[in-house]
Amino acid sequence: VLSYFASMINVKLNAKYGCQGFDELVEKIMGKSGSITYSIIVLFFNFASMLAYLIIGGDTITSWLAFAGIDITPFKYRLTMILIYSLIIPIPLMIPKNLFFLSIFSTAAIFMVVFYIIAVIVKSVQLLPVHGISPTVVIGKIDMSIFSAIGVYALTFALPCVVIPTLKPFTQDYKKRRNVVLTAFSVCAFLTIFPSILIYLIFGTHADGNILNSFPSDDILFTIVRAGFFIIVSTSFPVLGKASMTNWSQLLFKQNHPNDLPNSKYFLVLFLSAIFPLVIAMFLPQCKPAVSVGGALGGCLVSFMFPAILFIISDGGGLKKPMNALCLAFAIFGGAMAIVSTYQSILEAIDAFKTSV
Repeated sequence: VLSYFASMINVKLNAKYGCQGFDELVEKIMGKSGSITYSIIVLFFNFASMLAYLIIGGDTITSWLAFAGIDITPFKYRLTMILIYSLIIPIPLMIPKNLFFLSIFSTAAIFMVVFYIIAVIVKSVQLLPVHGISPTVVIGKIDMSIFSAIGVYALTFALPCVVIPTLKPFTQDYKKRRNVVLTAFSVCAFLTIFPSILIYLIFGTHADGNILNSFPSDDILFTIVRAGFFIIVSTSFPVLGKASMTNWSQLLFKQNHPNDLPNSKYFLVLFLSAIFPLVIAMFLPQCKPAVSVGGALGGCLVSFMFPAILFIISDGGGLKKPMNALCLAFAIFGGAMAIVSTYQSILEAIDAFKTSV
C-alpha cells in the first residue's frame, strides 16, 4: 500500500516535470547532489537483487546435484560452485552492449511464475489433506524479524523506482494511470502472497528462505519449477547488472550511458557491478538476508523516502499543507525503517554466514 502511494506521487511529479526516469526526476528537483545520493542508494538496491539471483541460481544447481546424489553443501564446495556458475552464465551475459536477445526471457518469466503457482496448488492438494496444516503455523507475530520483512517487501514492491519509464508509452490521463498502477500492485500482491500462504500452511516455520528449497531435491514437479527460475535469475542478473553499470558510469565518469564509454572504462564499470554480488554470494548461503538489506537501504529510501521528499520540495508550500505534512511523516517513516531494517537484516546475514562456515 505504501509503495502504491509512493508510485502515485511519482506519477504526479512526472506529469509536472516530464522526465524519462526517476533518476532524472531526482536531479531536476534535488539537483546534482541529490542525483548522486540517489545513484549510490540504487547501487545497493540493484546489488541486493543481483546477489539474491546468484544465490538462488546456486541453490538450484545444489538441488540438481543432490538429485544426482552429489552433495556440495559443504562451504568450500558451495563457494567454488557459485564462482564457476557466475563466471560461466550470468556475468558473461553482461558483456554484450545490447541485451535485446534477453527480452524473450522477460515474457517467458511470466509463464514460469504461473507454472510455479500451479505447482504450489498441486502440492497443496496432495499434501494438506494427508498431513494437514503444519503445527508450527501461527496467525501472526510481532518481533524484530518484522523489520527485515519490511526490507524484503520494500524490494519486492519497488514499482516507485520504475513506474515513470514503465508508463511512458501509456496515456497521460492521471486516473487511467492510477488504475493501471493499482491493477499492477493487485496482481503482483496476489502472485506473491497466494502461493506463499499455501507453502507456509504446508511447511510452517520449516519453510526455507528460498521457498523452492522447501521441497525435496527429488521432487520432479519442483525440479521443473527450479529449472524455470534458474533461467529467470540467470537472465535477470545481467539486466540489473546493466542498471548498476549505468550508476557506476555516472558516478565515476559522469556518463549516464556506459555503452558510450571506451572499452577499458566499460569493462571497469562491468567489473565493479559484478564483483561485489559475486564475492558476497560465495560466502552468504541464504538470499533472504541479502534481499532484506538491499530492500532496507534501497527500497525504504528510494521507494518511500525519496518520493515524499521530492513532493515536499516540488510543492514549495511548506508543512502547513496537509499533503506535505503527510509526506514528511512518510519520509521519516522510510528513513527510520531503512535504519532499523538494515540493522536487523545485517544481524540475520551474520547468523546465516556463521551457520554456513
